Amino acid sequence: MPEVSFRCPPHLFGHVPAPAPARAMIPAWYRDLSPDVFYTALGQAIPTAKRCPPFVDVLMTGFYLLLSTDIDFDGETFRWTPLPVTGSEPYPTEPIGFHAREQVAGTPLGAEGREIVKFNTFWTIDLTPGWSLLVTHPAHQLDLPFRTLDAVVDADLYTESFIQIPTLWLSRGTPCRLAKGTPVAQCIPVPRDLAVGAARPMDAEENAALEASIQAIIDEPGVYKRNFRASRKATPEG
Repeated sequence: MPEVSFRCPPHLFGHVPAPAPARAMIPAWYRDLSPDVFYTALGQAIPTAKRCPPFVDVLMTGFYLLLSTDIDFDGETFRWTPLPVTGSEPYPTEPIGFHAREQVAGTPLGAEGREIVKFNTFWTIDLTPGWSLLVTHPAHQLDLPFRTLDAVVDADLYTESFIQIPTLWLSRGTPCRLAKGTPVAQCIPVPRDLAVGAARPMDAEENAALEASIQAIIDEPGVYKRNFRASRKATPEG
C-alpha cells in the first residue's frame, strides 16, 4: 500500500493549508443531495447519484492539493493575499503564475483563447517507491472556475521540488473569488509498472457468472455496495 507525506518551507508552515485526504473534504452539495428524486417520465422515484457508490468513492480517493491563499478575479486581473517570504526563495512566491497561450496553440486546450493559470503549491511530496501520482481536476467539482490539466508525476523520485498545477481558466470576464483551501488538484497514487494482460473471450463459466452478476444488480438495488464494494475508512452519510 502506498504511503504519502508532505513537507513545506519552515516560514510557510502554518500559513499555507496542508494537502488533505479527499475523504475529509466531501463537497457540501453531495451531502445535501437527496438519495431519491421523483422522475416524471416514469411517474416514480428513482435514485440519485448519491446512491451510486463509485460516484462517491472517487470523491474519497487520494488527496487534494489546496489553494495557498485567497485569490480574487475582477474579470480581467487577479489579486491575492500575499504569503510570507524570506527574500531568498529560488521559486515563485505568488500563489499563481501563467503559461503562454502559444504553448497549447493548435490543440483542444487552446480553444477560444483560454488563459492557462498555474497554481503554485508549496509542499514537497514523499511517496512510496514505484508509485506515481495522477494529478487531475477535483472529481465532479465542475462549479470551479478552472479545469485542472491532467498529469502524471513520478512523486517517489521528484521529492525535493514542488508540483505546480496548470489549469484552464474558464471564468472569462466574470468576477469570482477563490478561497484559501479550495481544492486545485486531486492526486491519486498509481503503480508505475502495470502489467496489462491479453484480451480473450470468456469461457462458458465466466460468461454465466457475468450474466448472473448483472441480473442480480438489476433485480436488487444495493448489490454492488453489499457484495462488490471494498470498505473505506470513512463514508459520507446517505
